[in-house]
Amino acid sequence: MKRTTTSAWILLALACAASAGAGERETRIGALIGQAGNAYDEKDRCRLLGELAALPDLDATLRADLAELLPVVDQWANGKEHVVVDTTRAAENGYLCRFIGNKVRPESEGPVYPPSLSEGSPLRPIWCFYRGRMLIWR
Repeated sequence: MKRTTTSAWILLALACAASAGAGERETRIGALIGQAGNAYDEKDRCRLLGELAALPDLDATLRADLAELLPVVDQWANGKEHVVVDTTRAAENGYLCRFIGNKVRPESEGPVYPPSLSEGSPLRPIWCFYRGRMLIWR
């Protein structure tokens, strides 16, 4: 009997430790998303979302949302560093129009760009921020 009780306590302790680890992980994820959403600087937002993407145990849905959002954030933050000389573009040398272009349009006129994230995604507010900026730019 004592052996079963000791085993039960060990299993309970392991479960509690795993739960605490999951709580810390969720707190870290939430903190990174909050910091990214409130970042003043585009490069800082991109860096924070990159840190989030680098976490090894991210939920598959969150990882997929990041895969859709990060290229847009990266282009907005670092696009000027990768400028292709194009004299047919706007004064910013195609910085924004190169990656926004004709892809961004109202939802009623075709596919949504950047690809929409689910309503429940914790990254949805950041997606809305970029979607709104792109629609205004167009």
